[in-house]
Amino acid sequence: MSLHPHLHLLVPSNDPAVLVEARIYLPIDPSDSKLPSVISTSVAARQPSILRYTHLPDEIVQSLKRFNVRRVIAVGHPWGRLGGDMLDPVLSRHLIQSVYSPEGIAASTGDSKKPALPTAVVTYNVRGVGASQGYTAWVTPGNDPADFAAVEQRTINLLCGDAEVEVRRLGYSWGCISAVLAPVPSPSADASRLRSIMLVSPPLSFLPAVTLFSGSYDAALRRLLSKPQAPPLGAKPINELVSVWTIYGDRDQFASIAKYTKWATGHGLKVKEVLADHFWRGDVEAKELRGWFAEWLGHGVGG
Repeated sequence: MSLHPHLHLLVPSNDPAVLVEARIYLPIDPSDSKLPSVISTSVAARQPSILRYTHLPDEIVQSLKRFNVRRVIAVGHPWGRLGGDMLDPVLSRHLIQSVYSPEGIAASTGDSKKPALPTAVVTYNVRGVGASQGYTAWVTPGNDPADFAAVEQRTINLLCGDAEVEVRRLGYSWGCISAVLAPVPSPSADASRLRSIMLVSPPLSFLPAVTLFSGSYDAALRRLLSKPQAPPLGAKPINELVSVWTIYGDRDQFASIAKYTKWATGHGLKVKEVLADHFWRGDVEAKELRGWFAEWLGHGVGG
């Protein structure tokens, strides 16, 4: 299986001494026969083939700026202890197709040749998964939220520099925890703005226990959905209301439909309920998923 063109990197986590494996998908036409040598389309994860974020030559760093990326989507994968990683089809196939394929672009913008914004998608393996260093926590988020924010910010720095960029997050299953609990991009740099979060099949039955010692998941959601305070007189607004979208199946193995409905309604989330289970492997389920992703992507700059 080949992947959409991307950079395959070892990126410093929240602890610069611990490197995590990441794939940064870029707004590149995969049919281009002259892809730069540093761009990968392979699923291989051999250490010698993975670039180091801190060792990228200046000419490569400068060439990346020419993609003019103005939207970054950071992604969290299912629980690594149960085999989850960044190559899960929900992420590496369905999300990526929604962002880059002509069908996905047409669904989100109405024009197959005109993306809403030049977009990069960064997926990464949490500590201890794939080529990522370190260890994964057993029953708590551990370092995951802080690492999520670090990878997100390093991607913004690499591709966008000081340019204004829209930030979105997507979490699938366990990855929803990091997407919500991760610190938001620093508003002092007025270049990055967290606009929206997509939560795919959040593991509601486990959330109260796994987030007990790291801060309530629901409390974090409420903070994201709350209207920010007004900036000081004369200052530019440094944040906007974050929209939170979710999609889940009525046959999910880890949460009942009643639990999902009560949770989503209580927070006022934008919701899609599908005839699906937790894993989204069927063709009909996958089509529903891609359609919701496309609607989310097309929900306006800042949606």
